[in-house]
Amino acid sequence: RYEGQSWKNIISIGDSDFERLGTQQAALEYLKQAGIENSEGLMRQKTVEVGGRVYKVRTKTFKMLDQPTIEELTVELAMLERWLSPLVRLDGSCDINLNDIEDPKTLQRIERALHGQSS
Repeated sequence: RYEGQSWKNIISIGDSDFERLGTQQAALEYLKQAGIENSEGLMRQKTVEVGGRVYKVRTKTFKMLDQPTIEELTVELAMLERWLSPLVRLDGSCDINLNDIEDPKTLQRIERALHGQSS
């Protein structure tokens, strides 16, 4: 860590809500410590300037299934392989929870979001 460094791209990948929610909370706490009062709003904004310093924190979580079968794990890893690069490049925050995926429309919305397209 160097002087004046700020977090830029925080990514959490795991099968636990503790990891997912902990990452989101850590980002919010970081912003609060930086003096940003409406830190939850920043999670949706592009940038904010405080004291002449620009903050642009992108928090991205990828929550995998709890106790997946071998087949489910195989599909999850294929999704992660497909989505990791767009997830890293995404200029914003996102929260992907594979427990919420029940239909192809949800998958399509995730694909569009990861490629910067509106829903």
